[in-house]
Amino acid sequence: MPKIVDHDEYRRKIIDASFEIIAKRGYAAVSMRDLARTLRISTGTLYYYFPNKLGLFEAILRKYGVDDMKKQAPDNINSPSFEDGVELLIEGMKKQEALWAKLLLVQVDAYREPEGKLLSAFNTVFTSENTRDYLSNLLHIKNTDVLDTIRALMLGLIIQRVIGKRKVDWQVQKSVILETFAVHASVRSGG
Repeated sequence: MPKIVDHDEYRRKIIDASFEIIAKRGYAAVSMRDLARTLRISTGTLYYYFPNKLGLFEAILRKYGVDDMKKQAPDNINSPSFEDGVELLIEGMKKQEALWAKLLLVQVDAYREPEGKLLSAFNTVFTSENTRDYLSNLLHIKNTDVLDTIRALMLGLIIQRVIGKRKVDWQVQKSVILETFAVHASVRSGG
């Protein structure tokens, strides 16, 4: 009797395991053959699911960027105010700090890659309208420049927490964000 394989689930497992390997060793340092060997699958199996390493990289970014954000943020974001939105944002960042740290390590690789394909893939996912819309709805801010600044600030906080000798306190940063960006939040009408 042939083995029945759930291809979607198997693909997700490959993405998860590959993300761990790439975050740890670096995109440039890992070939498809290395990934297959480490994952204990054939190279042909890896190529069956992903046309090349860039395709795998894009799948990782989609899963951990856009798809993960969609899971965390239902269509009806329960954020009645800017202050509540900042609270939800900070709590989400705290919960997902390890994930964001790995994504940032992968982003560093994207900047090092000379052809720019990785950076293009990374920017397509993380500067997409989906992420801006999510932040806009969560924080009640429409100005895209302000949203981009907040996104950059959040990523910078993760970097500081990963490599900084002095750990940045999330609660202190929440206060700074509230004080600095409240002027940009739109007032939600009561009815």
